[in-house]
Amino acid sequence: GILRFADNFITVNQTSGAYKALKTGLSYRFAPNIVSGIEYRRIDPHFQSMGSYFFNNDMELVTFNQTAAFMENKINLRGSLGFQHDNLDGAKKNSSHRVVGSLNGGYTPNQNWAFDASYSNFSTNQRAFKTVESDSLKIYQVNHNLSFTPRFMKITGMQSHMVMLNLNLMKLNDKNKLTEELTDTDTRIAMLIYNLGLLQLKLNISAGLNYTDMTNKNYKNRLMGGSLNFAQSLLNDKLSLNLNNTLMVNHINNEKGTILNMALNGNYRFLPKQALSLNINIINNSFGESSTVPSFNEIRGDIGYVFSF
Repeated sequence: GILRFADNFITVNQTSGAYKALKTGLSYRFAPNIVSGIEYRRIDPHFQSMGSYFFNNDMELVTFNQTAAFMENKINLRGSLGFQHDNLDGAKKNSSHRVVGSLNGGYTPNQNWAFDASYSNFSTNQRAFKTVESDSLKIYQVNHNLSFTPRFMKITGMQSHMVMLNLNLMKLNDKNKLTEELTDTDTRIAMLIYNLGLLQLKLNISAGLNYTDMTNKNYKNRLMGGSLNFAQSLLNDKLSLNLNNTLMVNHINNEKGTILNMALNGNYRFLPKQALSLNINIINNSFGESSTVPSFNEIRGDIGYVFSF
């Protein structure tokens, strides 16, 4: 193929090496709002660029994509299905095979309302040894992720309003009967956010409620709390200030604590290409004296100078 043809122009000796990477794709528009495509990607083991290893080398991936829009683009759908494997040179004692699928949809009935939903499925199948059939070393896991996000936006001459709800369900399903009790995990996340923009004052105020629940056979963690954030631009946009505050109640198994996080960020551009920055972060993680979960306080700050060319 193309990669083997490239080897004819490269001479490799004891002090050099040749590694290849290829990415190509093809798409076809069946109708103005319906497009199908396929993408192929291959990166050799030990492939380097500018002296650094690619994080995702030793892989071959084929992905099929499909997009469609209906009702004058008020409904948009996108789906993909990919197949990936490693050990391209056969040097490893194990090979991993992954299947990645996703489906995303959006519905925008008018300029104020929008609804988004997505589902993804990621599976990994790996056996640790070629010759030893050890089920305790077999990795076969499936990750499911389902999310739904409705939102409302309205802009007037003086104010902007945005309300968003995000619901997320994640499930790790271990297909190995010997390890499933240790790794099967369910996670539920809910977030409600309101943002108010005062356009003349260049001030944004946002408030939110958060809920996270993570459960498996040996561990249960539940977080509940809220946040209040402010952002403002001053002095003809030369000075920007951000204040973020989050308070969470943390339940870990049968123990209860609180997490307080406060952050102040400022940036002042005193010349067109020069600016000063200030960042202060305070974290307080508090559990009872008899708790097995450690408590700690942290205050971190930094001052920076930025010169832009």
